[in-house]
Amino acid sequence: AEAPENKRIVIRGNIVVSRYRIDGTGLDIGISLNTDEFKRLQGVDVVVEGNISIGALSVGAGFERVVVKNNIVVPQMFIGHNKSDLAPVKDIEVEGNIIFGSGSSIGVEIGDFSEKINFVSNILIQGNPGIRVRGKRVTIRGNYIYNNFYEAIDVQSSGTVVEGNWIIDDRSPADKSSRGIKVSNATDVVIRNNVIDGCTVAAIYARADTGYTSDRLVIEGNIIRNIYSQYQAIYIQSNVCPTMCMIRNNLIDNVFHDTGSPRCI
Repeated sequence: AEAPENKRIVIRGNIVVSRYRIDGTGLDIGISLNTDEFKRLQGVDVVVEGNISIGALSVGAGFERVVVKNNIVVPQMFIGHNKSDLAPVKDIEVEGNIIFGSGSSIGVEIGDFSEKINFVSNILIQGNPGIRVRGKRVTIRGNYIYNNFYEAIDVQSSGTVVEGNWIIDDRSPADKSSRGIKVSNATDVVIRNNVIDGCTVAAIYARADTGYTSDRLVIEGNIIRNIYSQYQAIYIQSNVCPTMCMIRNNLIDNVFHDTGSPRCI
């Protein structure tokens, strides 16, 4: 089939309840822009707006110029993918959605092969972790992220901007740990003007695996409070930032190390 004349597809106002298992993965997909369709939809703007999806909402390989707006999604959202043999996802706007996680699986994943993703003004509740970022040129801005497990925002890609988010009551099972924002193996990451209120490890945690580095990090203007931490409010691992890590103008309040002594940075 040919792309429509108006070059725009709108999926709006639907209630989708799915129990369909995809390839034995155990994932329930509610609304999916899938790989088989993208070739005939290239050059078409796609809008997914105002739907209720009981089952994951997924934007698959090759899609460009997609707006995902004002939807209610249970339990997951996938933007992009992690397969090198498929076309990347580009220019995706994700705004004003409410994502209810299950507490046992990731809330939002932005895959390796995705680029120029704006995740803005969404509400995310009880992901495990909340948001995992692996794509290029990703902005996470102005979101309310509540009661997630492990990391509220898990940054694994360079050039990511995390700013103006509210991270509240980042929880964990009794034998596990939770962090507000974690950076792993990534450079040129900006963490700015976020409010992080309540975690059991560090509010901001930067690390790197052997053979990798996290470098050129900017951590500024954040408000960090009510952290009962095994580490510090801001914890930078020893093998991180060989050239530059700027930490400035942050407000840190009511932070306690597990020995009972406050440790801020």
